[in-house]
This record gives sequence, C-alpha cells and structure tokens, in this order.
Amino acid sequence: MKGLTFAAILIHTSLFNTVTAQNASDATIGVNLPTAAAAPPATGVVYSGGHVLQNPTIQPIYWGHKTAGHIVGLVQPPMDLFYSEIVGSSYLLMPEYQVQEATFNTSYFYEMDNGAVLDDTLDIQPFLINLAKKGIIYPNQNTYYPVYVRVAGLLWNNLESCTDFCYYRNSVTYANGQTIYYGVFPLYMSFCTPCTSISQIANLIINSAMALASAVTNPEASSSSASQASLGYVDSVSGVGIGELCRTVRKVSKLEEVFTVNGRYFQLPPLWSEKLQGCTANFQTLAVPVAALLGAPTQ
Repeated sequence: MKGLTFAAILIHTSLFNTVTAQNASDATIGVNLPTAAAAPPATGVVYSGGHVLQNPTIQPIYWGHKTAGHIVGLVQPPMDLFYSEIVGSSYLLMPEYQVQEATFNTSYFYEMDNGAVLDDTLDIQPFLINLAKKGIIYPNQNTYYPVYVRVAGLLWNNLESCTDFCYYRNSVTYANGQTIYYGVFPLYMSFCTPCTSISQIANLIINSAMALASAVTNPEASSSSASQASLGYVDSVSGVGIGELCRTVRKVSKLEEVFTVNGRYFQLPPLWSEKLQGCTANFQTLAVPVAALLGAPTQ
C-alpha cells in the first residue's frame, strides 16, 4: 500500500474507533446520534424527479486565516486530501443513483477572519454569489461547494450551530438563473463538544462525507422553494438523504474502510443502498442500478 501522508495518517488514526458521530435529523443538518438502540423503521428510497449531480465536481471553499495556529488553515490540507481522494473511490461512484465519475477542483481560500455570528441568508449566500459574479467560482448543474468557515456562531433556518446542527446544506439561485449547491461546516473559535466528539478534523471528515453523498443525490434538499418534485433520492418515510440515512434512521454507528485508487483509505459512515436494502461504503460492487426501478434522474 502506498505510504500515507501525514494528513492521511491523521485522518485514519482519528477515525479508527467506532464512534457516535454528528448526524442529520433530516437531509440537511447534523446533530448527535442517539445512543439508545431502537428497531430501525421501514425505509424506502424514492426518486422524486429532481436534479442529481451525475458527474459531480467538488470545490471546497475556506473562509478564515491561513496563518499558523488558525483553524481554517489547519483543516484545509486534510480536507483537500479527503475530497481529492474520495472522488475516485467506491464511496462516491454510485451507479444505482446515477452518480458517475466525480472530479475535485482546486479549493479556494478567502482570507478574512470575521469572528462573527453569520447568517446563511444574510452572509453565506451573498458571499457565494459574490464569488460567482467575480469569476472566482463557476457554478454549474454538477458542482458542489462545501464551505468551511471560522465563526462565533452560525444561523440557518432559525436554528443555531452547535446547539441545533453541526452542518447544513442549501442552494441559492442568483441573477443569471444559475444555482449554487453548497454545504456549510462551521469551525468554532471555542470548543463545541456536540460537533467535535472525536476531534475537529475527524468529525469534519465524517460529516463532510455524509453531506457529500446527500448533496450529489439530492442537491435541492433544503432549498426553501424546493417542491417535492424537485427532490432527488430521499427516504420516502423520513425524508432523509442517503448520506445521513444509515446513521440517523437505521442507527448504524460503525464506520467502514474506503480505499482510494492512490492506495489511501479512510474510515467513513456507510451510505444507504436501496438495491441492497442496507448500508454500504462500496457501491461499485452493486451490479444492477436501482434507478431502473426508481426512475432515471434529469440531467
């Protein structure tokens, strides 16, 4: 096996143990997984006719300082490594959901440390739209932007970070009709116990993996204007996306090893496979696409 970089070693060792990680109570937010075991409810993932990122491009955005000791600069190398490796792995190639070859686009670092409480509608969305208008990012129907920002707090949909969620996803459409699909992962100036049960990096990897899987299969999940018909693949009972379904609905806390084409590996939360009627981190072993039963997504 190819030797691991320091960042890869950090990721692997941080995620080695089975953990109770931060997970979504719906398709968009991450909170603590209950420890009490319960019989898993009935599950059935359906395709509602909405958009799917069939050939996704992932471009991380970092908002903070690169200088020594600042959290945003510290998380960029391991998070970039994670995304650049995972795009070619069995974790993200999900033929049963019509998600094919993915690519990693060089991350963008916006060097400004606001240290404030940010609001999704008032701060995050204008920030992303401004990047697009300036030609710094080029949103299209297949691009997903995970945003990592240092904050004192983050407000989204009348909810507060750390107290109510550890991450969320959303989308915004700006003047030219182009939609930006994004996720937001707050990096805290003070310790946030519910969102860093292992470590800041380890929990970011776990949450980022779940958000990524749901983002490519159901990018319109949390848009306030999204109708049922605009949704992609979601659980018909709970409304949860495939990224969070196993941990929040099926109560699966064990991590699975995911190997990349470069010989690295990560321990990640499993994703829901409708074909298997179970949780897996290796979609390339599934021969028959379930999309034949659910309906093929729009381009």
